[in-house]
Amino acid sequence: MSTKATDREYTERTVRKATRGEHERGWNVEQDDGWSLFVPHKAGLDVKAGSTIRVYGRGIGFPFRGIDVDGVEVFYRSAAEDERFRLAEVEKQHAKERADFYAKIAAHNANYAALPVEFRKRVDGFRATSKDWRWRFEAYEVFTLGEAAKIARRLKTAKAVREFAKLKTWVAQKRRVRTISRDHSGNTFGAAVHFALVWLERPKLLAMDHGALCPLVGCDKYGCYTTRKEQANA
Repeated sequence: MSTKATDREYTERTVRKATRGEHERGWNVEQDDGWSLFVPHKAGLDVKAGSTIRVYGRGIGFPFRGIDVDGVEVFYRSAAEDERFRLAEVEKQHAKERADFYAKIAAHNANYAALPVEFRKRVDGFRATSKDWRWRFEAYEVFTLGEAAKIARRLKTAKAVREFAKLKTWVAQKRRVRTISRDHSGNTFGAAVHFALVWLERPKLLAMDHGALCPLVGCDKYGCYTTRKEQANA
């Protein structure tokens, strides 16, 4: 059984600079290799330039699961404990997302009902993939489809949509489609333009197109049509 004494998954560096964080809840630390991290407050701990900092974990790009400063433990979890901690935090976040979604279910249902029929059929296909799809992804998908409908209805032709997409500024695009939301990310805007084009040119393909959030979460998790077909044929 792994213990802290036998745990060799760590890096050890020297603190180059340490400043108190907001409300003195810890220190913003710059290491001598240029990387920075936040060290939580602990009674009696003093982090300063020249301190030795040991960080447990898999290294750069991964969460850390323990910190020692000058031999004083700030916190520590073994790899197994950290995995249990991570899963508990994920479930806690999922529970919050579920509660937030269903607290506004009337609004979500109204947004879905306002979509053109081809878009509703598309959403229905995703809904059927998982009991969790609605609270995880529906708000994002329906928002994007609603924006696609605005673009297509206002511009009316695929040629006009393509010209709209090539406009160099948001101000110019807003002038062309005045009802478009200001809440877009690059991903939702690109997906909305794409779905507007598909609806105008080949509406029957909408149900088979990739999900709006697929570039970020992957087709398997999102329940894309292609993934559904592959699973059905396996």
